[in-house]
Amino acid sequence: MKEESKEIIESNKRSEKLVENILSVEKKRAKLNEPRRYIEVHIEAERLVKAILSFEKFKNKNQTGYFSYKGDSDIDLDHFLIGLIYSLTLHYGNKELGVDLDLIDLVQECSIALERSLDKFDPEMGFELPIYVYWWIVQGLKNAIDREKANQSS
Repeated sequence: MKEESKEIIESNKRSEKLVENILSVEKKRAKLNEPRRYIEVHIEAERLVKAILSFEKFKNKNQTGYFSYKGDSDIDLDHFLIGLIYSLTLHYGNKELGVDLDLIDLVQECSIALERSLDKFDPEMGFELPIYVYWWIVQGLKNAIDREKANQSS
């Protein structure tokens, strides 16, 4: 009987060791895939920003200087918006929010908020475009996260 108990204990120890090794390999694999995720996020952000700015209603406004961006002279509006979406997506996507939202979903929420902000932007109100767009995107991300939390709890 003691022999059987020892064998069971040894078998359990081997199983635990095997599980630890598998988890270790999975963590390493996840770290290797991390840069690919960031590249995918950047590509998706670039694709969506260029698509939004190519809409006729925004293209005309952008060419006439309506969306004037007073940042670095060598950074144009689309590069600024891509960087903004990329950084906000990673910021909100890397927080421990208890929400199962993919980074690509967050990029799409950002693009929806970006489109809405460009649609509602009026330079005569006194706001600068970067601040206005930033606020709309952050609100869009927070709303998406809150919606996902509500869906998960119900």
